[in-house]
Parts: sequence; C-alpha cells; structure tokens
Amino acid sequence: MDPNHLSAVNLFDTLSTEQAADLVQRCQQRSYAVGEVIFREDDVGEELYILESGDVGIHKSLSLDAEHTLAHLTKGSIFGEMAVLGAHTRSATARARTPTTLLVMEGDNFRALVDQNPLSGLKLLQALILTLIHRLSLTNDLLRDALAWGLEVSGASSLNFHKLMSDRAVLNLDLIGGKKVQGRLVGVDRDGGGVQLMIFDTQEHIHIVPYHAIVDIVFDFALPMAQQGEDEAE
Repeated sequence: MDPNHLSAVNLFDTLSTEQAADLVQRCQQRSYAVGEVIFREDDVGEELYILESGDVGIHKSLSLDAEHTLAHLTKGSIFGEMAVLGAHTRSATARARTPTTLLVMEGDNFRALVDQNPLSGLKLLQALILTLIHRLSLTNDLLRDALAWGLEVSGASSLNFHKLMSDRAVLNLDLIGGKKVQGRLVGVDRDGGGVQLMIFDTQEHIHIVPYHAIVDIVFDFALPMAQQGEDEAE
C-alpha cells in the first residue's frame, strides 16, 4: 500500500507521510484467495491486519457446524488489533470473501514502533483504543443477534421444554467432547448466555448443560428413567 493511501484507513488518518511510510515498512504484504482462512477462532496470534484490497468476513462459531457472520470488512478496515494489545487468542474467524490483499504487522514490529517512535505509537494506540470502544459498544447487539440466530439454527427455539418436563421424558444427550448425559429435564434457564438445561439423572445428580454444547439429543417417552437404566444395564 502506498503510504499516501493510509489516510483512507481511519486508524491512520492522523499520521504524517513520514510516519505512514515508517508503518508500511514494518508490515508484510500477504494475499488470500476467495474462501481462504486468514485466522481461525481460538488460534493464537500476534498480528494486526490492514485490508489493502478485497473483502473479509468475520465469523463466530455457534456450534460444530454453524457460525454467524459478525461483520463484512472492506478496503481500509483494520482487524486483529486485540492480538497486539495482549489478547493472543482470536475471538472469531476471519475469511477472505474475494481475492484479498492485506498488510500484516507482527506484534514485535508494533511494539518496536511504539518504542522507537513514541509519537507515532501514541497516535496508533489512541486510534486502536477508539476503535475498540466503538466495537465493544456493538458487542451486546451482535451477541444477542448471534444467540438468537443460533437457537433458530439448532432448533432450540422450537422445542417445547415445558411439555418435555410435564411428560417426564428421558433425555439422552451427546455433548461436545464425547460426554453423555441421561436424565429427566427438570428446568430450563434462558439468559444472555443462551439456553441451559437442568437434567436430573438416575444417581439424583443435577447436570446444567448449555444447549450449544449438545451434539445430539434423543427423547424417550416410553419408559420410566429407572426402568430404562435397568434395561441398559442388562
């Protein structure tokens, strides 16, 4: 990217031409094909990205096979900034939507810039903080929309949990990680974090299971829970 074009990036519109040129020299240019992953959710990373050309989608995983698109980024956007500020685990997945070119600044280069050119570093840090404040102000709405979308995709919103409780159905749950839980549904909690099921098992233990952790669920209305456990033991 031509340093003169950095003014198109909101983060850097306060930089002088010399400061912009110094920043560009500390970056690497990388290209990505359509659909190529730039980084994945939960990846460890220390890189800041500036979108020179193309489009990038930011996606949040809701289950093993479902994700929600949080944002579409275009030329001049910056992302991955949390990685250079100390949060090394990616909170979402970034994927190229079109042929995309990025300027990439490693964490070490970012810290060197702050140390060696305090004025440029201060401007960048101030801009990053303003960007984070703006994005955090959107987080609650994005999270609420993502959870609602996830409930629709997973089918949780269509389940009549109260009927399952009144019918004393036995639930057989397969969870992420291979754990299994069997028991009666005795309660449902809906809050900002989604839906949680309270399961009462044959050992009289209560399991609190987040709905998004369920891989498979089977309902059995035919047998009392104790009898079903005896049949399986035989």
